[in-house]
Amino acid sequence: MKQNLFKYMMRRAGGIFLLAAACMGVFSSCSDNDDTLNGKLDKTNVEVLSQSVSSLSFTWKAIKNASQYAYELSDPDGNLVESGVTTDLAASFTNLQPNTTYQLKVWAYGAYGSGYETSEPIYLTATTPAIVQLGTPKVTVVTSGATTTASWKSVEHAKKYEYYVKLKGADKVLESGTVTDTEVALYGLVGEYELGVKSLSTSEAYSDSEYDKVEFKVEKREVWRTVGTFNDGAGHSWKATIVAYSNDTYTILKWYGNEGYDLEFSVTSGGNVAVTNAYKDDGSWYYVRTDATHHLTVHHTYHSSFSGNSTSGKMTIYNGKDITFTWPVPVTESWRAEGT
Repeated sequence: MKQNLFKYMMRRAGGIFLLAAACMGVFSSCSDNDDTLNGKLDKTNVEVLSQSVSSLSFTWKAIKNASQYAYELSDPDGNLVESGVTTDLAASFTNLQPNTTYQLKVWAYGAYGSGYETSEPIYLTATTPAIVQLGTPKVTVVTSGATTTASWKSVEHAKKYEYYVKLKGADKVLESGTVTDTEVALYGLVGEYELGVKSLSTSEAYSDSEYDKVEFKVEKREVWRTVGTFNDGAGHSWKATIVAYSNDTYTILKWYGNEGYDLEFSVTSGGNVAVTNAYKDDGSWYYVRTDATHHLTVHHTYHSSFSGNSTSGKMTIYNGKDITFTWPVPVTESWRAEGT
């Protein structure tokens, strides 16, 4: 009985050994996870998705049995710019330098416990575009009457334009600004000037252009003249000639009847009188010569006004009372000879 049991057990053990040997050798179907043992993941395939002067984006194809992907971006000197691990099939990088070639390294990991080793890394280089300088506008200056107009053709990719104007050879800028249009109007200029215009962009892909600088000259020209009547507010009146010039300035010749003593002024945007030949400015008061030994004190622009053209008009200034000058006055030959 004992011998029969021993023979049975030996036959059973031998069968188990052969079965195990078969599983380790020929009969590979004995493993339920045979496709995850000692496998090495394939390489991926990286492509550039998008690029700008300060950014790069990459994408790659999925790898079978990969659970996540690692990446490293390096600069031209081999310095690590950024690294990470993701389950996505893309990576984006910002705050990069323009016109610079970067290298991306990507490799894949298998799931934990799957038995898969990491894939071989793949490398791809990509270059950020260079910043493009905008074209320089070509400026033309034309003066008509009191208005000087600077104009130019639009520049591709420019969103606005910056300009300045100053006296020729001077450092101080008289006027500057930005416009979205392709022209700018300047008023009341007389003399020689330098004007500059450059293109501006709101995109990081473009830099400002150089200034196009032009020099031009505006002559002070008489536009019209006529005769009017002064009234000093105290019952005294007299005639004088008003002359309008192309730079929006005016002169009343011999304004108190004395040769060589004129009243010169401009008009503010609010329609007030700004005396330009006062010999003293004391706070709110101007001192304007009426002859060699006398002057008239007139208040600053607040109490003054001007409205008119070559046909008719009225000016009021103040020195404790309103002094008015109105026109026209019929011109007689005797007056023309005296007042002009």
